[in-house]
Amino acid sequence: MAPRASDSSGHPKDTSRDRLDVGAAPARRDGPTPIANDPTRGAGLVQNSPNSNVPHRGSKPAAKPRHSDSGFEIASMIVISGVAVIGYQAYYWLRYGIWKSLSLSVVWNIFADRPPTLEWRGVEKIVYQILDLPVSGVLIIVGIFTALFASWWSERERSSPRR
Repeated sequence: MAPRASDSSGHPKDTSRDRLDVGAAPARRDGPTPIANDPTRGAGLVQNSPNSNVPHRGSKPAAKPRHSDSGFEIASMIVISGVAVIGYQAYYWLRYGIWKSLSLSVVWNIFADRPPTLEWRGVEKIVYQILDLPVSGVLIIVGIFTALFASWWSERERSSPRR
């Protein structure tokens, strides 16, 4: 029988760390390991490095979010709303044979209990003419102008110098 190793106090020394366990995980090596598909860290970043936001060699930098896309999303939702109003009017016409006119005054009456009254009669007539416009046309035109404004804004952001 072989003598067991002991420490300085005479107790048996635990040598289980010195043995190689067959089912154990491989020993951790020094250096960064790439993160696989971790959306919170971005593509190609490394973990276990002093600065974990440094991209790994050969990887593309993480794409910056484009805030100007939200303007296009809002514009498309407005245009789709206008098309949906036309779709509803077409459905109503196909079903009942009557074209249901939906003007801005219908929307005004939903949110306000009476029509606007102004002291200036000329301005009041202009307001009533605007309220007689169809909702679908107004939504589509507002959506197009929103898209144009978002396009102008994103071009302005792209061409402005970074601070």
